[in-house]
Amino acid sequence: MTYPDINISWSSLRVFEECAQRAKLSRERKRHVTRNLRGFFHGNVADAVMREWYRLDSAQRAVTPMSSFVEGVVTAEEERIKERNDGILKWKSPTDRAELTEFVEELCTRLQVILADVAGDNEVTLAKRFSVPIKLPDPGGGRSVVNLNGELDMLVYSPDGYSIWDLKATKDDYYWRKTIGQLTFYDIAMWAEHKAYALRTGLLQPMCKQQVLEVNISDDTRRDLLVRINRMATSMWNDLYPLAEDAAACRFCDCRHACPKFDPGRRGRVSLGTPKRKDT
Repeated sequence: MTYPDINISWSSLRVFEECAQRAKLSRERKRHVTRNLRGFFHGNVADAVMREWYRLDSAQRAVTPMSSFVEGVVTAEEERIKERNDGILKWKSPTDRAELTEFVEELCTRLQVILADVAGDNEVTLAKRFSVPIKLPDPGGGRSVVNLNGELDMLVYSPDGYSIWDLKATKDDYYWRKTIGQLTFYDIAMWAEHKAYALRTGLLQPMCKQQVLEVNISDDTRRDLLVRINRMATSMWNDLYPLAEDAAACRFCDCRHACPKFDPGRRGRVSLGTPKRKDT
C-alpha cells in the first residue's frame, strides 16, 4: 500500500515551514489578489530579459545589448500581472519605475559580460521547468512518491556535464546565505533527473561585489533538505496543517482572509483528516 503522490516546490516548502495552514491555502489558490508583487518584480524582469536575449542567435547576441530589452520587458511584465489577476504592482514612489528600469539595465549590462565566461558557446537551457519523482518514507512504513517541482534559471551543458546557475537581482552581498536551500533543492532535483551531480552550482549576482558565486553543496546539506521535504510530505499525507504559533507571521499573510484562525465560527479549528492512501 502506498500513499498518493505529493508535489513539493522550493517555494511551497518555505511557506510550509512558516505556516503549514498557509501552504495548504496557497495550494488551494486562496491567496489575496491584492498582494503587492513589487518585491519580486525586478527579479522577474531580469529573468525575462535574459530569456529574450537568448532567443537571438549567437551572431545577433554579439551585437545586441541585453539592456536594450529592459524597457519593453518592464511594460510586458506589468501587463502580465494584470492579466493573471493574482496580485498587484504598486510602485514605491513616482520615480520607482524609472529607478527599477535603470537598475535592471545596469544589471543586464554586467550580466552579458558574465555570461560570456559562465556559458560561453555551450548549450544553455533557460527557465528549466522540472517535475522529478523521488521516493521518501511515508507514514505507513513504506516509500511513496514526492515530485520535486520547480523552475531554475539556467542550465549550462558542457562535454563533461552540466552546471546550475540562479540569477539574483540583488545588490546585497550577503543575500546568498538565504539561497543555500533553494540551490540544494535544484541540486537534488537535477541529480534525480540526470543521475549525476552538477559540475558547478551557484549564483549570478551582477550587482554584488562577487558577481559569480559558486556554492559547494555537501551530502549533509542534501540530507538535511530531504528531511525537511519528507516532513512536509508526511504532513500532507496525514492531512495535518497546524496554524503558525507566532502571531507576527500572520500580520502580512496573504491567506489571512481564508484562514480558520481568523474565522469567528471556526476559531482554532483546523482540518485533521485521516491519512490519504491508495492501493498499489
